[in-house]
Amino acid sequence: MSAKLFWELAWAVWIMAIFGLKDDGTVLVIGEDKYNKLQAKEWTNIVKIKSGISNVMGLKDGGTVVTTSDKVDTSDWTDIIQIGTPLISGTVFGLKADGTMNVAYSSNEKETKYDEIKDLSNICDFNLYYNRLVLLY
Repeated sequence: MSAKLFWELAWAVWIMAIFGLKDDGTVLVIGEDKYNKLQAKEWTNIVKIKSGISNVMGLKDGGTVVTTSDKVDTSDWTDIIQIGTPLISGTVFGLKADGTMNVAYSSNEKETKYDEIKDLSNICDFNLYYNRLVLLY
C-alpha cells in the first residue's frame, strides 16, 4: 500500500468499517457489511471518499458522485469538487465548482433543515461536525 492511502472511519456501537482510497482510484473496504457499504469495493476512478454510519460516498474524477445508500440519489450531480456526509445522518452534500451546494436527503429523513444553503453561492469549502454544517466563503 502506498503512503497516499487515506482512511475514513465509520463508527457506531454495533458497527465498524474502514475505507481506504488507493492510488489507482479504487476503494479498500475492511469491516462489516452493514448498510451495503462493501459495494464501495467495486468503485473506480474515485478521488475522494467520505463515510458516515449509514453510507459511504465517493467523488469520481469527472465530478460525479456515487454512494452506497439506496436512500439518496446523486445520479444527476455534476461538477462536484467536494463531498460530505454527517456521521449520524443519511443526508449527503456536494460542493459544485461554481460555489453552490447540492443536498440529497435520505428517504427516511423528512427534515429540510439544509434547504436554505441551496440558494447560496460563492462557497469555497465546507466541513461537517456530526450534524453541523460549516460553510467557508
